[in-house]
Amino acid sequence: GMHETTQLCIRQLLKYIRGNDAYTPENRTPKVLDVGCGSGILGISAEKLGASSVVMTDIDPCAVESAKHNCEINRTEHGQVFQKNLLDDSEIKGNLILANIMAEILIAFSADIGNNLLPGGTVILSGILKGKLTDVLSAYAKNGFFPDRVLEKGEWCAVALKQK
Repeated sequence: GMHETTQLCIRQLLKYIRGNDAYTPENRTPKVLDVGCGSGILGISAEKLGASSVVMTDIDPCAVESAKHNCEINRTEHGQVFQKNLLDDSEIKGNLILANIMAEILIAFSADIGNNLLPGGTVILSGILKGKLTDVLSAYAKNGFFPDRVLEKGEWCAVALKQK
């Protein structure tokens, strides 16, 4: 959890799950989907912050094993981990979708990620170098998303998006 992109995602989660003075989420116990979950830290954090369910996916079998192990260590109750590309399964839906991966992959996801998002939901993207933010926002705008909140730390950005 020491990398800037992870910290930015957790700051976004604090707002979109817990709320703050400027924003109170309609659903304070969202269903969270973590695409490319890696070690599972974001999914675990989402549950600890109050998510009602968390589905974590990754295409890397080592990441899946690591996420499962970390879920056990952290005694998550609502977290499920699968080896798959979540965006290939539009039956799994959530109010909050997390993806902390490289900008190029986030751009590739832009046409399909909305298929997994429940109405009124939020997509949180991180792993974006500042120089790539415009490209990411442009790709998502073409697919009906607008930025709700952009955070920066060091050379990295995390953006929360809503659908139009």
